[in-house]
Amino acid sequence: MTADAAPQPDPEPLVEQLRAHAGFCTASGAPLYAELMTGMAQDLEAGGPTAEVFAGHERPPVGDVLQLRMLGGLHRVVLTRRAPLLATYYRSVGGEAAPEGAWTVARDVVAGHVDELREALAVPPQTNEPGRAAALAVGLQAAALVHGRTDVRLLEVGASAGLNLNVDRFRVTAADGDPAHVWGPADSPVDLTGSVLGGWPPPVDGLRVVERRGCDLAPVDACSAEGRLRLTSFVWPDHAERHRRLAGALALAAEHPVVVDRADAVEWLRDRLREPADDGVLTVVWHSVFVQYLDDATRSALWSVVDDASVRMPVAHLSLEAPRAPYMGSPTLMLDGAVLGGAPAHGVPLTIAS
Repeated sequence: MTADAAPQPDPEPLVEQLRAHAGFCTASGAPLYAELMTGMAQDLEAGGPTAEVFAGHERPPVGDVLQLRMLGGLHRVVLTRRAPLLATYYRSVGGEAAPEGAWTVARDVVAGHVDELREALAVPPQTNEPGRAAALAVGLQAAALVHGRTDVRLLEVGASAGLNLNVDRFRVTAADGDPAHVWGPADSPVDLTGSVLGGWPPPVDGLRVVERRGCDLAPVDACSAEGRLRLTSFVWPDHAERHRRLAGALALAAEHPVVVDRADAVEWLRDRLREPADDGVLTVVWHSVFVQYLDDATRSALWSVVDDASVRMPVAHLSLEAPRAPYMGSPTLMLDGAVLGGAPAHGVPLTIAS
């Protein structure tokens, strides 16, 4: 990612952000976070330990999502087994307790980890959603079909930990069970079976990823304990299927590590596209839920780099992004400007455009 973020609305009182986000969590199948954010809002107003954590941040920009930074830090306390009673509410570690009453327990944990949670406010949420690989798999097949090439050099900007660069090692199938529309090994630890709805493009025989590389301003090392903990902590505890996908992708990353450079997206991509691909290889530039973090000038520069390279070599531009500013809506899968389908932010299910 570049350092410049898209313009954000004027800062709102954090207590209002917490209450609004609690409603979003309820609608998103995350009742634990709805309960915790509601409790955090009340505790913030009452001057409790939440107020200590957020001291000096009472009116943050909405885009900073400080509540998710704090909850990510709290999740790390749970994941590292330092809050066993609170863990009984977290599906991510096998907890089964109903969310009601979770804040009473969480408040004591917050009070005991104020300094650690204040430090967590400096760590922006960074997920690396393996579910988005369903769109990438379908898009790669479409790109190979359109460009007439089956060997792919895959370049991802805003790659985070680079988990989806192992896309050819994930299992993706169509919801209708059509055996012609199958991607990846049947025994893959990342199982996206039935994740594609609608008319998948015709299968392409022999498609293979011959080179893969990514960049990010703050890449996460998926092979380190710290990196795995960070990625896991930002997946909401109630989303058990997302945790299963992430665990599988982390296992593959340990077996098949990929290179994610610490670099600005525009400069990195310009340098990579100056390197000619081997004869017969299609270069695919891929990004997902990334452009919302770029300002208009950076976004335009990125598109120009791809356009300039396409004059010199076969290049496909594949993206899963909201289609218009401020790029915060439901993502659309696009290949070279043409719509292929759409998906929710976490990537599945992918619905092919009719």
